[in-house]
Amino acid sequence: MYKIQISAPVKSGEINLLLDSTGDDGQRNNFDWDNILSRSLAYVTARDCNDVLIGFCNLSWDGGRHAIFYDLNINPSHQHKNLPAELVLPLIKEAEMSGVKYLHADFMRSRLHLAKSYGFQDVHAVLKIFE
Repeated sequence: MYKIQISAPVKSGEINLLLDSTGDDGQRNNFDWDNILSRSLAYVTARDCNDVLIGFCNLSWDGGRHAIFYDLNINPSHQHKNLPAELVLPLIKEAEMSGVKYLHADFMRSRLHLAKSYGFQDVHAVLKIFE
């Protein structure tokens, strides 16, 4: 059992530990999430019965018509559950209620079916990565 919350208090260290557990980009494991989340439209957290952060997704926006999902991360021991939907669907609703017209999301090709199940369309996009 786990608890899903929208924009509930979360510590930078908790998110960084979650990213470490998922093997996410090691360069990000020391980010100041307070600074990042203060600019977000919303974010969602999932906690287990011991109040340990097991899932996280951030919804950034431009203050107007565009928003984008970032950092959908789930602890590997919980990835087989329906947790991705429980993290993404509340943020889709938040974006819609806030008047967002274009909701973007980055998904790996292997997860494209998941994105489509949430109503996303497969469009061509480009990405510049600064090393």
